[in-house]
Amino acid sequence: TAPSNVRWSLDGKTIYFDWNPENTTSDSLYKISLSDRKPQKVSKQERMNLPSGNGLFNKTYTQYLYEKNGDIY
Repeated sequence: TAPSNVRWSLDGKTIYFDWNPENTTSDSLYKISLSDRKPQKVSKQERMNLPSGNGLFNKTYTQYLYEKNGDIY
C-alpha cells in the first residue's frame, strides 16, 4: 500500500508518514531524512516525543503551539 498522512518535521529535515510495507493489520509510522533516504520505522520512544501534527505556527513561524496528552506546548 502507498504511504499516507505524509508530513514534514518542524525543522524541515525529516518526512514522516504512515505505511504498511509488511502488510500487517495496521500502518506504522515511518520516516525519511534528508541525509538518509531509506525509510525507517519510527521507534515507540521517538513517536511519543514527536509534537502533535495538529498545531499552529505564529505569524512569523518562529513558535509552534500544540496539544499533546491534554497539555499545551
